Amino acid sequence: MELRAINILSDFAREIETTATDGEKYTLIIPEPSAYVIQKILTNPNREPQEKRAKDIVAVKELLYHIEKSTEHKTKFSEVYKTLSVKQLKIIKQVCEENQIVLP
Repeated sequence: MELRAINILSDFAREIETTATDGEKYTLIIPEPSAYVIQKILTNPNREPQEKRAKDIVAVKELLYHIEKSTEHKTKFSEVYKTLSVKQLKIIKQVCEENQIVLP
């Protein structure tokens, strides 16, 4: 797996403030949905065990549905997509064609 694919998750993260049931406050750092989608697509060809590949594609399609409905998330998707290398773009194109994925 290419390390750069994993770095996308931390490079495009957001902080979420939350309060637990006991009143304790936490700051969660989570990847942008767009970064998660791109990372899942990039790592899909090498995903082990192989059975998890289909599960990841379902998650990608579900998140893309929601990304498509949000101007903010579509803009963020474009921002993340523009950082990809030529090699990564080739992988994205291949996985999307094989799985009938349409990107925003």
